[in-house]
Amino acid sequence: MDALLDELTAQVKEGVTAVDKDTGEVIKTSTTAAILNVARQFLKDNNVDVPAEDAKMKVLVSSLPFPDEPESASKH
Repeated sequence: MDALLDELTAQVKEGVTAVDKDTGEVIKTSTTAAILNVARQFLKDNNVDVPAEDAKMKVLVSSLPFPDEPESASKH
């Protein structure tokens, strides 16, 4: 589980490596929606809620580009 957690955190924070189809050049891109969805589901499956208790989980949670609370909750 730690290896997956480390890899998800790295891909969310640093982006992913891809190959340009036209040039064959290796490029670094921002993270993908698919990676964000995997991270979201991983956290949900592990019953992680903000704030996370596990230090590595906290790093992943804080790396995600989502607000800490839903917009509807902040508009009272």
